[in-house]
Amino acid sequence: MRSVYCQHHRERKLLPVMIYFNNGSLGKEYICAVCSGVRTFNTGKIVSIVPECGYGFISGVKENIFFHFSNLAYDIRLHKGMAVSYEIEFLEDRKFNYQATNIRPLNGGKNGY
Repeated sequence: MRSVYCQHHRERKLLPVMIYFNNGSLGKEYICAVCSGVRTFNTGKIVSIVPECGYGFISGVKENIFFHFSNLAYDIRLHKGMAVSYEIEFLEDRKFNYQATNIRPLNGGKNGY
């Protein structure tokens, strides 16, 4: 099984492992073993991309999840149908209530799987 890390601590190169504790309405919820921060992770497929505007949508549990190209984990080439994993970030005072961040291709992003 792949380890899940707290992104806040990963940026500081501490890499504490997140511990699975619940299936939430938006995906699997994990809690950081160090800061007790709760994060929600999920997988889905790219359903639409608007490259000229720098955003797109990923299939979610209940609805499509908005993402911006700046939220990619690293420089990857996206295509419709590509399977990805992502983290949910909740937003305040925005058009969308949440967005996908830390977006990564599953299985190297080959052939949309």
